[in-house]
Amino acid sequence: MDTPKSQREINREEWQDPNNWSGTWPYKTYSSKRDSRLFASARFGPSVLNLGHRWAPLVRRLHLLIFLGILTGILWLLFKGM
Repeated sequence: MDTPKSQREINREEWQDPNNWSGTWPYKTYSSKRDSRLFASARFGPSVLNLGHRWAPLVRRLHLLIFLGILTGILWLLFKGM
């Protein structure tokens, strides 16, 4: 009888599956609904966002809001000095 796989084993198999990776370096993306990690260890550098995770859309929106906030702050500082 087969023993069920641990989530750690499933995460490792999903990470190693080339079908879960798309794009070309340095713009590789990772997406797996079976992988429980929100941020998975990347093949080519730091951790990457698992786009298949249920919290991924929220994290992507937060990153966008942070980026827009920083950009707005920089523009405000530039125009305030004029």
